[in-house]
Amino acid sequence: MRKIIGEKVLAVAFVGLISTVGVGMVLAEDTKISELENREMASFPLVEKDDDLLSGEYFGKFETYYNDQVYKREEWLQLYSSFKKEFMKEKEVNGVFLGEDGYLLQAVDKIENLKDEHQQINKFIEYGDSKGLDVYYTMAPTKVMSNKDKLPAFAEDFSQKNMNNFLEGLSPKAEQINLRKTIEKKNQEEQLYFYTDHHWKQKAAFYGYEQVIKELSEKHPEVGEPKKLSDFNVKTYKEPEFYGSAARLSNKAYAEKADQIEIMEPKEGYDGYDVCIKGECGKPFYDLSKQEDKEMYADRYNVYMGGNASQIVVKNEKADNDLKVLVLKDSYANPMIPLLSAHFKEVHVVDLRLNGGNMYDYLDKQDLDMVLFVHNVSSAIQTPNLYTFEGRSK
Repeated sequence: MRKIIGEKVLAVAFVGLISTVGVGMVLAEDTKISELENREMASFPLVEKDDDLLSGEYFGKFETYYNDQVYKREEWLQLYSSFKKEFMKEKEVNGVFLGEDGYLLQAVDKIENLKDEHQQINKFIEYGDSKGLDVYYTMAPTKVMSNKDKLPAFAEDFSQKNMNNFLEGLSPKAEQINLRKTIEKKNQEEQLYFYTDHHWKQKAAFYGYEQVIKELSEKHPEVGEPKKLSDFNVKTYKEPEFYGSAARLSNKAYAEKADQIEIMEPKEGYDGYDVCIKGECGKPFYDLSKQEDKEMYADRYNVYMGGNASQIVVKNEKADNDLKVLVLKDSYANPMIPLLSAHFKEVHVVDLRLNGGNMYDYLDKQDLDMVLFVHNVSSAIQTPNLYTFEGRSK
């Protein structure tokens, strides 16, 4: 008797759940942007021509729409992740591992064939060398590299092997600046990476900057010595807390700790600097308006330089030299740019993921002294657009 009653209760609950979801989808407005998934959601498909119905194309679009617009979709995804973590005790979801001390870590697969990447970058390096430019390639360790001891025992990461493979294939005409040992050592002493985001923090960028300037000054003493940590005011914004890219992938259920943004501003201020982003000058190094976004998954890393931009030029009228440097970078360089800018008359920053221009022409037209790559190992081997030096068709 109890079994029958239990089955009836379960059936009623199931029907009620389906009804609630169905009614909710009818009454609720469609979601345009998913904060959790950081993408535009499908809108209700219209029948454009009769063939769409006959071919089944329309029903495919409708299925996508239905899946995207399920009532309380994000809450269901969060609930599912909570179930996997708390009841199934799974330490991995969507390629994100729940590591020790609350770190969300993304392991990297082994990549051996980098022939195309090496061909493109070495051609550019050698062209820069032929024009009398000193070329430096800076490789930053990723979060999982510096925190590999925090990965679950079953997780396997090939970041180190990928880094070795990439650097071994670079032209000897580029001076290599490998930040791995510096950052990993410092990371044992203090937290240099966000818990829930894949980026490094401002302090990590500072330690990287120190090594870069020391190595540049060996050949270019006019670059000067790196600033000391005591030369800066370090400020941590405890509010609002945020959950970064790894938390977005795994859902907040796996995020045990939230993150805060920190910035470093020179005690002497920024008098004499002009920051031009995509041709618009007078911009700040730190765009604190990004802190005003109250969304849980807001990309607060965009505080640094206002986020990724196709081109930035920083002019420093108080520089002790007339040096001009081109920085070809990914997002790891963003918190480093304000620090580097103290050592050059001009810093030209290009992100080739966003900039489709021809970098050979750029070298020809600009009176540059050196080229500085700043990449992290993951983007270096997984982002082909970083090496589109000849430009991309628009």
